[in-house]
Amino acid sequence: YPIEPMGNLFATAGCFASAIVIDPVSNQVTSLPSENCYQTAAFGVVGDMLAAAYNCSDGIEIWRSDGTAQGTESAISLPYDFAINSVFFPVNDRLLVHGGSGEGRLYTLSASMTSLLPLTGEGVYPESGIVPKGEPLGFFSRDSRVWRTDGSPAGTFPVGPASAWLNLSGAVRSPAGYDLIVHNSASATEIWSTDGTAQGTVVRATIWPHYISWDLVPLERAGERLFFL
Repeated sequence: YPIEPMGNLFATAGCFASAIVIDPVSNQVTSLPSENCYQTAAFGVVGDMLAAAYNCSDGIEIWRSDGTAQGTESAISLPYDFAINSVFFPVNDRLLVHGGSGEGRLYTLSASMTSLLPLTGEGVYPESGIVPKGEPLGFFSRDSRVWRTDGSPAGTFPVGPASAWLNLSGAVRSPAGYDLIVHNSASATEIWSTDGTAQGTVVRATIWPHYISWDLVPLERAGERLFFL
């Protein structure tokens, strides 16, 4: 996992280790306990709070921390078949999380991080999710569509054309809304433009006849040009 800013602190996690909060001034390290747990399944930061989900021997545990020992505690336990196995991503001061492949829902973690609220019905497991930095909208691929979300059920719906298979790898602000990197069922890599509505989502160009990467692709804008790796 990358290092994420958390107020005046920093947070990170290892796939097979605990999530930690680091104070860069005092060098103090606060670890979120992971006894009886064998994998960090998800990790995310909103404001001054860190949330980490662990795959444990008796289910899923979500912990929260403000970077202090006193402010580090277990927030919610979930049955093991929930199978969180994707990173959290923040939208409008809420953390969103993909449920496991058994149900394929997208959830928002409540502000207290003590409950999960469904944003979508059951469906095909979401392939990827991404939020441009500092933006109020996030995007994810699900049921062979690209979806948008503002963290609320009413603001979560599909945009753009359907395909036999889609994977979203990048998103950046544009003058008209957002530009997205999308891999389609023909394994081609495309640039999509969207204003956050179904009517305002179009395929701009095929930029490569093959998919570039399964992972998130760094995407930046400079004037009228897009740069990516």
